[in-house]
Amino acid sequence: MKSSAWKIIVLVLILFIVMPACNLGKTQQEGNTTSPTRSGEPGEVIPTIFTVPDPGETAAAYLDAWVNFDYTAMYNMLTTLSQDAIRIEDFDKRYRDVTSEAVLSNIEYEILQTLTNPKSAQVGYQVTLNSALVGPVTRETQMNLTLENSEWRVVWDDTLILPELAGGNTLSMESTPPTRGIIYDKDGNVLAADTDAVALSVIPSGIPEDGGGGMLNQISTLTGIPSLYFADEIFDEDAPWIIPITEVSLDRFDVRRPILQSNYGDVFSWVDYYTHLAYLEDAGAHAIGWVGAIPAEDVDFWREKGYPIDATIGRMGIESWGEEELAGKRSAYL
Repeated sequence: MKSSAWKIIVLVLILFIVMPACNLGKTQQEGNTTSPTRSGEPGEVIPTIFTVPDPGETAAAYLDAWVNFDYTAMYNMLTTLSQDAIRIEDFDKRYRDVTSEAVLSNIEYEILQTLTNPKSAQVGYQVTLNSALVGPVTRETQMNLTLENSEWRVVWDDTLILPELAGGNTLSMESTPPTRGIIYDKDGNVLAADTDAVALSVIPSGIPEDGGGGMLNQISTLTGIPSLYFADEIFDEDAPWIIPITEVSLDRFDVRRPILQSNYGDVFSWVDYYTHLAYLEDAGAHAIGWVGAIPAEDVDFWREKGYPIDATIGRMGIESWGEEELAGKRSAYL
């Protein structure tokens, strides 16, 4: 009887000891909210998962800004280190120089692949620079990005434009202008063409008192224009030292050259050169128009069409109307 009582007492004591311990363990387990859902086996590595933005979106935004020639927006997407390495003025000039030298009409791109790490990323892409002179220039290159303040920033270098520009290399366009087209009338007569020509001018102070009439006749013979058209300007007492008169073909001038040299050497001044000449003596020549240098305010417009700053263009008449056909296509190498 005594043995059974002792067994009951011992069992009760064990229960009092075990139950608080179980409750304590339960309480500690519920309060550890940062513990993993499971503990790994000995030697097992449990990965930690990081969430970062899509670097492809940042790369696309940068390239979209380039497509729109928005260099300020591009610069604002660079890493702090990249902005420290290149000023916005130099960054802007770098891209503008490429646009100008390559005579770019537009830019296209395609994202090819992305590789993302916790703090860095690489985006491979294909870029096509469409040039008005040499056509499309397509290359594959890579953009490196760094995570700053939870945003991807572009690590800039010259290869983001073209791989060949690494280390500060520059583009150079070499082009050869074509011969300008010839304008004919309906009967096949030449109205305007590239040719050797002579620019003729008059020096009023060299005209002898009794030689004015002969000088005007020479001008009329060369130009086919009545002499009275020039008389008022030439004989004006306030006339400048030299007065440009006209330009004529070299062949036409050579017929009169001996007479002008022997009798009017002090009156006329002339310069031989090669130019695009309208034959004013031919019928319908008044509608031909003329060619001349690109006006300063139109340089950017014509540069986008592949014209260098020193090119000549049709300025009036048929020369202007038919500029695209008459100018031809330049051969070029980038």
